[in-house]
Amino acid sequence: MVRRRLLEELSVEEWMLDLKKWPKVDITLLSKEHQEMYLKRKQAMDLYFMSERSVTDIIQQTGITYKRISYFVKRCLYPNNNGSIFGYTALIPYKRIDKNQFPSAPPNYIDTGKAGSFTVLLNTHPQLRVFLEDMVLPKKKNEIVEKGMMIKVLHKKFLKLCKEIGIQSHQYPFTTKDFAKRSLERYIVKLKKEHLIVYTFQENKELGSYMAHNGVGVKNHPLIARPYRRVQFDAHKIDILISITFLTPEGDEVTKILDRIWILNIIDEATRCVLGYHLCLNKEYSSWDVLKCLHNAVKPQVDPEFSIPGLKLSENAGFPSQKFETCKWALWDEFLIDNAKANDAQLVTEKLKHVIGCSINQGPVSMPERRPIIERFFGLLEENGFHRLPNTTGSDPTDTKRNKPEEYAIKYRISEWEIEELTTALIAEYNATPHSGLGYLSPLEAMEQRIQRYFVRTLGEEERENLSFFVLRAKRTIRGKDRRPYIQYKAVEYRNDIIANLPDLVGTELELLIDIDDLRSIRAFFRDGSELGLLYATGKWGISKHSLKTREAIISLRNKKLIHFTEFEDPIEVFQRYLEKKGTRYKTARNQLANLKKEREKEVPSSIPAFESEESSLIQKEFIEIGSKNKKRRFTKTLGY
Repeated sequence: MVRRRLLEELSVEEWMLDLKKWPKVDITLLSKEHQEMYLKRKQAMDLYFMSERSVTDIIQQTGITYKRISYFVKRCLYPNNNGSIFGYTALIPYKRIDKNQFPSAPPNYIDTGKAGSFTVLLNTHPQLRVFLEDMVLPKKKNEIVEKGMMIKVLHKKFLKLCKEIGIQSHQYPFTTKDFAKRSLERYIVKLKKEHLIVYTFQENKELGSYMAHNGVGVKNHPLIARPYRRVQFDAHKIDILISITFLTPEGDEVTKILDRIWILNIIDEATRCVLGYHLCLNKEYSSWDVLKCLHNAVKPQVDPEFSIPGLKLSENAGFPSQKFETCKWALWDEFLIDNAKANDAQLVTEKLKHVIGCSINQGPVSMPERRPIIERFFGLLEENGFHRLPNTTGSDPTDTKRNKPEEYAIKYRISEWEIEELTTALIAEYNATPHSGLGYLSPLEAMEQRIQRYFVRTLGEEERENLSFFVLRAKRTIRGKDRRPYIQYKAVEYRNDIIANLPDLVGTELELLIDIDDLRSIRAFFRDGSELGLLYATGKWGISKHSLKTREAIISLRNKKLIHFTEFEDPIEVFQRYLEKKGTRYKTARNQLANLKKEREKEVPSSIPAFESEESSLIQKEFIEIGSKNKKRRFTKTLGY
């Protein structure tokens, strides 16, 4: 029977009396002498808690005195730092247990040299404890506290507060030789250990976030074996510098350094195959770049043609859509991303749901550990490729591989198209390299085996012809008071021969399909679904290929009075000259210039879906009938474009 009087004094809870849940001891790690001592103590505790034998019988059987039995009972029930009790571990010979718990002392308490005086001080004056916690672990977001404050500075502030709250010079801590400095230091160390994650987060947010989300709980993520069941997406800033050569307004040719560029990547979680990638030349990647990466991962890859002498692929290297018929136009079921703004854009979310037809798994902020496969891939890409180039920046400023990358990038004129060819080769070879996580099969070999065992969802035949990753929907009303009818989109007028010759269409609302990669034309429809046809940008806007992002940048600069162009000037040419002028001083302008040049070089057909339409004569007749509903509208003056 449990000795109630002693246990009531110790305020023991019921769960503490279950000896089966007490922390155990591996006695094989103890010496023979200590094993005998431990087993006698354990026998005494078992008899004390689990039998009805008297204390006298326990003393006679174990040889342990009553005073020692009470002492061991208290030690076993003493709480440890894990929220449990020490249990049987408290019986290990010569094991020390920190038990510096003392009742609160009166205000006139004077230090007598006993351990625990600092704890008594904090218990007597709680404001001191709060002060120390606020200094080490600030809780308010707007509170500014010195990071990594030295003990001597904190000790000075601590003593100042002691005087302010009325502690006299004949009281602790002023009665000790070092004014409790060592006790303060020990308390701060203990405080940091007890709140390790909070303290680490204050000093280093990245490391604190890692500690908060890793090593906790049981990892029981299901094994994914089916290809395209889940893919991981992420962006990475490549550890290299590249250059761009352009003409200044004075006609001089200069070569300058760009900001580091981004690589966006999609990798299959089951087979580790890289499905597609995209290089972003801007300082920061946008939702448009995410769409380009999605497009490259879904659309079948073609055999690359390299212009770098000696660069070629091995026989087995390539991409899944390049090697296997099943993987052409393949779609995934789950898209694993982080919470970057570009990834969370409405346009990206819409395309993932309606074009790909997948679910979106947005992981926590600043947690790349939730996408370990693609993070490891980026590390391999740097280690096996970019870090071997003379223009590498290394993984950090102190990396020994970093050796004047700016000079080498300019000296060898390393450009973005060379890096793009090299990236294609590196990724294709990665897909053909044996992987330890796949039983030393290559990602392509694993893909080949698994597509024979599992079903892979693909894009339908009709959707393939009209793949609309870069199509944006909008509504506009036809205008045209005293002028040819038109619609306006992003500060530019659009029209075709049909609406230009039918003023009765003014006021009609149109549904637009806009190719954000090429704004020279827009496809328009009436509200009932009938097609109006392509509307073309008026003036010089309809000459040079340009994206929605470029259009917005040009309009923004014009509104700020930083550039000016007439109706006889090509806005894209004016924008390029502006970037060339700014590029002599600013890296961001050089990145924009490189992106603009790449955009203009790739003259591709519009990605706006084509729809079946009637013969032009029938369409013209239909529009005349629509216009006849308002015959009173007439032109009142000579009209021109």
